[in-house]
Amino acid sequence: AQTAEGALTETHSILQRMRDLAVQSANGGSQDQASQKAADKEFQELKKELTRIANTTSFGSQKLLDGTYNGTFQVGSNGDDTNERISVDLSTATVGNLTGAGLLDGGADGDLATAGDNVAVALIGSGADGDYAVTADNGGVISDTVNVATLNGNVQASQAAIEKLDTAISKVSDVRAQLGATQNRFEHTIN
Repeated sequence: AQTAEGALTETHSILQRMRDLAVQSANGGSQDQASQKAADKEFQELKKELTRIANTTSFGSQKLLDGTYNGTFQVGSNGDDTNERISVDLSTATVGNLTGAGLLDGGADGDLATAGDNVAVALIGSGADGDYAVTADNGGVISDTVNVATLNGNVQASQAAIEKLDTAISKVSDVRAQLGATQNRFEHTIN
């Protein structure tokens, strides 16, 4: 629980920095396109780091944030008593679930969406024609070339990214609260 919470603390920090970049980029009154493109470079690298953290965070050989962890701890001497067990379910603490639609493609490969990639979530971004990308919600194919949640000189995309990041920060906070409560239960049990 502490290891997962530590990784989510960094995830939270990264999302907050991404939000700061999105706010700066959305300020078209003071940011020229070169500044917005520079901010987007950091933004894109931070998205990669979110994926790396989710895919590599582990305790021993058990991955914690890839959607597979669901552990039950025996905390009492009676093995058949469910009151003497504490469960930790991190099946929803995946990078796709935590960052939400628009930051990652949510597909099986878990990477950034590109044209022709299958997606399970609606995506935001600037299409080849400068508008929002046309996507499908049902695993269909993106029908426009996109930079997902890009800040690349597009004030509208930056504003949309702010909304997605607020959602992502809220989701990470919820999981961190759950982990904090579980850690408190463990401490009381140990005492």
